Amino acid sequence: MTRLLPVLLLAALVGCTPFEEPTGTPDLPASVVGTDPEDDENNVPGTTEVIVEFDRVPKDVAITVRPRTGTDVAGTVLGNENEVVRRFVPDEPFSPDVDWVVDVTWASGSLRFEFETSLLGFPLDDGDLEELPEMAWAVIIEPFGDLSNVPGLPQGQDLALLMAVQEDSALDEGFIDLVVAPTVAGTQLQDQCQETTTITAGPDGVLGTEDDRPGIWDNPRITASGDRFGAGDLGGLGGNLQLKDWVLDASVLPDRQGLFVHSLTLHSSTWALDGLIPSDGPFGGDSFCDVFPEFGGSECVRCPTGTREDKCLRIELTDYEGQTRASSIRERTCVDIIDSHFIGVICDGSDAQYDEDGDGVYELCPEWHDEQQ
Repeated sequence: MTRLLPVLLLAALVGCTPFEEPTGTPDLPASVVGTDPEDDENNVPGTTEVIVEFDRVPKDVAITVRPRTGTDVAGTVLGNENEVVRRFVPDEPFSPDVDWVVDVTWASGSLRFEFETSLLGFPLDDGDLEELPEMAWAVIIEPFGDLSNVPGLPQGQDLALLMAVQEDSALDEGFIDLVVAPTVAGTQLQDQCQETTTITAGPDGVLGTEDDRPGIWDNPRITASGDRFGAGDLGGLGGNLQLKDWVLDASVLPDRQGLFVHSLTLHSSTWALDGLIPSDGPFGGDSFCDVFPEFGGSECVRCPTGTREDKCLRIELTDYEGQTRASSIRERTCVDIIDSHFIGVICDGSDAQYDEDGDGVYELCPEWHDEQQ
């Protein structure tokens, strides 16, 4: 009993001492759980902010961004002390087509990651804007796909659409007009003996009239739609291809790098193709739209404009980079083509397309006669 007294006395003293709960939050280390852009990400828009997310609130965060072969760019790190996200906002958009290095440091760690900016989406600078009306792009489409399996029909071929900005476009007002030039069959060369078309000039094809449909210019983005235009000679596939009911969404790339087509939708009437199917063949009497899907082609659709009976092929292009051509489009009118015929250097005989009855009077180009008076 005597030996238990010290133990009981100690227990009594402990029991009388008040319990104090621990105060404060344990200082656990923070870790990065995500970044935007991600490490080694490509084609990052130049307007991107760098975002770093932690698993808990970090302390003393610093973020620097520099080109792989350069010095830190100016910017601001945003985010309050109670947030797990920090953002680096550059004072100027990141330059295009550059490899960037991001260094993140905080009280309990550090991280480095890299990304590459894309040319896509960067606004054109004054130099690019000055050259814009002098540029032309080649956009390749395949109007009818591969027809090699269709008996009696030639194989489909690619067709280059040559597109340019019309020199009088009101870019400062947010509008843009586009010119398309037909191409020589099987090439990316402008057909000098076919008229160019200002495809945003409305049905009459003349700028400055009430039916104009200029596209929207939001540097560097182009959105436009319109009616019909001639795209070039397809040779055995129906001659000069006529496209209509088109819609374009594209961005001009800086430094003459090209035209990025987000989406381009066009339609082509099939009535001229019905005659390509041999009447004495296995599909005699069938229309092009009846035969085409059986051989892997797309289904015909109702033309967006025209009569209920009109059938069209829909041509679609997405995420395509049209190449900048070395030379600009040379705008050509019916007057230019008839004049070239008489000069005799090029376009010999091309005047006939404007003379409906062969009497030497160009009914389809009255402008030429007006100039002769």
